[in-house]
Amino acid sequence: MRLGMIIDTRRCYGCLACVVACKAANATPPGHFRCKVKIGEKGVFPNSTQTFLPTLCNHCEDAPCINVCPTGASHRDKDGVVLVDAEKCIGCQMCMNACPYDARSFFSDPNPSY
Repeated sequence: MRLGMIIDTRRCYGCLACVVACKAANATPPGHFRCKVKIGEKGVFPNSTQTFLPTLCNHCEDAPCINVCPTGASHRDKDGVVLVDAEKCIGCQMCMNACPYDARSFFSDPNPSY
């Protein structure tokens, strides 16, 4: 089984609802986001527009983050979802450097008290 998420970037207008929903679902601490929206521009004034590109983990088939993880903390579950085992993670952040989509993030306290 292979999972996927489709985002119609032509309809994205930068509301950041996806960022808020991801943050709420994953309970990330203040200042840390697993979903980001990259904002760009195209065209020349006065005919210029903004572009928005939501970026999230793509659960790559040959995931670089898994390949570089020295402890096996970055792994794939039985359904093919790329996950991180917080108990095994040593915080080296090699997965962040290896991710071609800049979709990895790191925070040192997996159970913050905020």
